Amino acid sequence: MTKRGYPKLSIHPVSSKYIFSLFCRAKRSSLYNNAFYLMLNTACTSVLGFVFWFIMARYFSSSDVGIGSALNSASGLVASFAGLGLCIGLVRFVPELKEGAVRLINSAFTLAGVAATVGALIYLAGVKHWAPALFFLCKNYWLAGFFVLFTVRHYLIRLS
Repeated sequence: MTKRGYPKLSIHPVSSKYIFSLFCRAKRSSLYNNAFYLMLNTACTSVLGFVFWFIMARYFSSSDVGIGSALNSASGLVASFAGLGLCIGLVRFVPELKEGAVRLINSAFTLAGVAATVGALIYLAGVKHWAPALFFLCKNYWLAGFFVLFTVRHYLIRLS
């Protein structure tokens, strides 16, 4: 006990052999490998997103960057609504289904693609009321089509 009544902490030095053995055991574990690759994916995506928006802010006007950000956010919002809880459903049911897992995954991807397409079309139908600055999407069929495709891609990447 210390003078103030707290228990004395003893810190034992950790050898480098012990740390190396822990690292080797973690490297052989599929759980730690998968967790590492998920963290690496998140870090890479974050860095690339930062670089992308840095370049956008550097070479485009602030209104163009704002429109791009609004389009990205709108696509993400529609993709989130199109989710229908499929991610949680896949995590819940795929491990139980040995033979039917492929059919379930294909059905989930198809349903998510249809839901994202319908959601993007509904968003485009009301964009004049929700975001008048993005109404230019409805004037050009190519831009509207790319918004729909980007929204579907947005959710399918989230699902996979």
